[in-house]
Amino acid sequence: MRRVDLAAGLGEQHLLHLIPHDRLTAWTSALLSPLDESERRTLRAWLPRGSVAAAARELGCPSATVRERLRRIATALDTDLDEACVRVRLLLALRMTAATGPSLAPEGPVERVNPATDCLVWLVDIPTARHWAVDLVHPLDAAQRQTLILWLERHGNVRQTAEQLGVHRGTVARRIARAARALEMDLNDPVSRAHLYLALLTAEVTEPGAVPPPGAPGYGDWRTWTRAIAR
Repeated sequence: MRRVDLAAGLGEQHLLHLIPHDRLTAWTSALLSPLDESERRTLRAWLPRGSVAAAARELGCPSATVRERLRRIATALDTDLDEACVRVRLLLALRMTAATGPSLAPEGPVERVNPATDCLVWLVDIPTARHWAVDLVHPLDAAQRQTLILWLERHGNVRQTAEQLGVHRGTVARRIARAARALEMDLNDPVSRAHLYLALLTAEVTEPGAVPPPGAPGYGDWRTWTRAIAR
């Protein structure tokens, strides 16, 4: 398997280090296949911060243009870009294409991937996925995990997270700071945040008897799809 250094701080906890390269290639190509290069470039600018204004500055175009492209992307993918699970999967797929270049695309047709349900976590077997997730998030207590999930789903917005939890903004900020220290992770890094979000969900939905919420890793028929492409 090819090893790609996308977030050095994750080290061996980097999910992409665990996935067979052929499966990762197929998943990435299928996910991004409906998008042209201008749409991918727009996502690369928008996804790390979730800010239309920041993406417009980076791309050198009006904010209205970015909004229109995002609407077009959502239509092409038939998905909701406000969903954190969708943003995370797109971000990691785009980082893979940036790291590996044109050789990433396989020959022949690719099967369509639904970014709302089809998660790259299940490109490895469930015990491996759970081990990866639990190993990454084990330093966190229950309050930190709940806070992080909500915070990551809201593009790191402390005020919105505090309102959802019914606590003071300072409480949320302290929990995030303590979690970053416990994880020894830079939570300003978008790839690290993407991995953390997937790990938090994976640890939750692989608990014995857990029922995956919509959009979480394991929801949908991704495992059947990965078994099919592995044949």
